Amino acid sequence: MQQPMIELIDASLGYAEEREPTLANLNLTIYSGELVAIIGPNGAGKSTLLKTIVGLIPPYAGKVMLHGVAAFSRHTGCVSYVPQRGMIDWNYPITVFDAVMMGRFNHMAPFGPPSKADREIVAEAMERMGIAAFSNRRIGDLSGGQQQRIFLARTLAQQPRILLMDEPFNAVDLPTEEMILECLHDFHDLGVTTLVVTHNLGIVRDHFEKVLLLNDREMEYGDAETMIVREKLEKVYGKRAVFL
Repeated sequence: MQQPMIELIDASLGYAEEREPTLANLNLTIYSGELVAIIGPNGAGKSTLLKTIVGLIPPYAGKVMLHGVAAFSRHTGCVSYVPQRGMIDWNYPITVFDAVMMGRFNHMAPFGPPSKADREIVAEAMERMGIAAFSNRRIGDLSGGQQQRIFLARTLAQQPRILLMDEPFNAVDLPTEEMILECLHDFHDLGVTTLVVTHNLGIVRDHFEKVLLLNDREMEYGDAETMIVREKLEKVYGKRAVFL
């Protein structure tokens, strides 16, 4: 029997200083290789869910498990997390090459330099994402689309089992959007379990097999063809928003 890759068991999610959790009493099972879109209005808890899965914040209550192990324990190299671009300090003095090399840290010996293989993997990832020419540039000098490609290259170099992306399609050009989608399908073919937060329902309809819908402390999960329908979307976005 297939073991769940991500599992929430009576889980309530939020920050310890909050009086009430953002999301309460969730039960969810996601299996290996599933490609999942997370949709819902602002403030519904989408980013909170990703941060809990990656282990940045502990669950408010209940359990969050990654392949049978508590998510708030150490999952070395298992999870690749791509936050919203606005959460990154783009003024930090680091080059594109060094940022992508961060994806190899859990494959390297402690305090040891990158191996030849590490450098080759990073170079190949940057070439694949079309940013090899910017290897020695600072990350803050690149455009929004190019910055998103840095994250994709880092993820390729990391070779994760779980990929979490928070609104990767925001403020990117069409070529970068197409490159992101191509990478998502490649990861899917490799069996990587992928969760992507997005507001682009057209992309969800055309490219995702599963949808997790969050709204007002409620959650619904199912096949995209049964979730991207007027009745369910109106509950989340309202009739006028769905019409538009």
